[in-house]
Amino acid sequence: MKNSTIWLLIAATIYLSSCAKNYNCVCTNPGGSEVVFINRSSKTKAEKKCKEYYDSNYGNIPWNETNCSIE
Repeated sequence: MKNSTIWLLIAATIYLSSCAKNYNCVCTNPGGSEVVFINRSSKTKAEKKCKEYYDSNYGNIPWNETNCSIE
């Protein structure tokens, strides 16, 4: 009984810690890097939102040297 309770607590901790975290969308260019926004969600949702930000702000600029990614 005690062993199964410990495993249940470990599994619950891992499950709940991987659900929502703070992810920084960081845009980097030759001038440096800056945190554009902080998103509290899953990693895939945060990556999607960061890509949408890049596309709407930097995606149509020719010879663009800016890159946005999740950290």
